[in-house]
Amino acid sequence: MEKSKLQEAGKDVKPEMDQRQVSKNLASAWENGEVVTIQMNSIEDNSFVPEIKGQVIGFNAGQIYLLLEEGTTSRLNVENIRYVTATPSQKWWLDDNALR
Repeated sequence: MEKSKLQEAGKDVKPEMDQRQVSKNLASAWENGEVVTIQMNSIEDNSFVPEIKGQVIGFNAGQIYLLLEEGTTSRLNVENIRYVTATPSQKWWLDDNALR
C-alpha cells in the first residue's frame, strides 16, 4: 500500500531507511544503551503495526533482541525494520534536584 493512503488513514508513516542506516542506528543504540523506537515494515488493517519501543540488548543472525518498556523481551528480524531512531530520555523525577 502506498504512503499517501496510509497517511489518509491517520497513521504516522516514517520514511523507509535502507538496511545500512537501520543497522547503524541499532548498533549505535546498543553501544550507548539507548532506547529506540522502531517501525516495522508490516501492515495490518491498512496501517503499519504500532511502533515498538525498547532497549537493544542483543543481536544474532540478523535478529535483534529488545527489552521492552513493560519488562518483556522481543526478537525482531532486522530486515523487516522500516525505520529506527533513538528515543530521547524523558524526565521522570518530580523535583529539580540533581543526583549528588
